[in-house]
Amino acid sequence: MNRSPLDTLLDDVEEALSRRLGDIAAHRLVGAARQAAALGADAASRLLEGMVEYALEEKRLLVARGELDRLRDETESLAAQLDRLEERIRRLAGDR
Repeated sequence: MNRSPLDTLLDDVEEALSRRLGDIAAHRLVGAARQAAALGADAASRLLEGMVEYALEEKRLLVARGELDRLRDETESLAAQLDRLEERIRRLAGDR
């Protein structure tokens, strides 16, 4: 398992604190620090999810993948129809 630099640092801090405060106090303090870091990461993740949802749904600043795919398909269909219409116009103009 890959450990983050923060985990390694907190292990070192816990070891140093245990020499001064004892194992139990050091473990509890570092445990609280780990929980605070996890809460911060969770809050950042939820904030990002909320911002993406706001940009997609409320402000329409972003386009959902499915909507973009439908737009591409419709554009390709219109381009093909336009090509056929241009060809028909050329043939009609050439008949004169």
